[in-house]
Amino acid sequence: MKNTADKELDALIANTPKELTPPQHNWTAIAARLDRPQPTAISSRARGFLPLALAAGLLLVLVPLLPQTTSPERDDSLLPLIESIELSHNQEVASLSSSASSGWQRVGYQEPVEAGLKELREAARLILDSLKANPHDKQLWQLWLWVQRREIELLTQGQRLPVGATQGDNL
Repeated sequence: MKNTADKELDALIANTPKELTPPQHNWTAIAARLDRPQPTAISSRARGFLPLALAAGLLLVLVPLLPQTTSPERDDSLLPLIESIELSHNQEVASLSSSASSGWQRVGYQEPVEAGLKELREAARLILDSLKANPHDKQLWQLWLWVQRREIELLTQGQRLPVGATQGDNL
């Protein structure tokens, strides 16, 4: 059961036109507004990126125009010093090795001494290669000279081994 208010509402809805058309004189104004290009409103979020985009574009244009700096030329002034120290060290090692060859013990402690010398020489070679590539690195200099001293010390200690000593003997 419908009350009177509902009946009146239904009657009003039934009597309303299905579509509304504006008067003819409004159509010209509406058509002019539809044909006009719409302004592009930049959102506040896009406005925040605008300075960043401009700066990035400016960098893309200006960076290639900057003067090109070449990498610093390699300073080979220390290479002769490195080579002379290496030569001097090799001569000292050869001298110690030749004097050790006559009295060098061929049993017992020979294997660990030879293994230590091999490792020191390999390390010295790697350090020397790095030092030649970067002759101004003070830490490489210190490490290379330290490895050379250890090699000389090991050769000297190997010469002091008692004749016929083996690894199980007390020194």
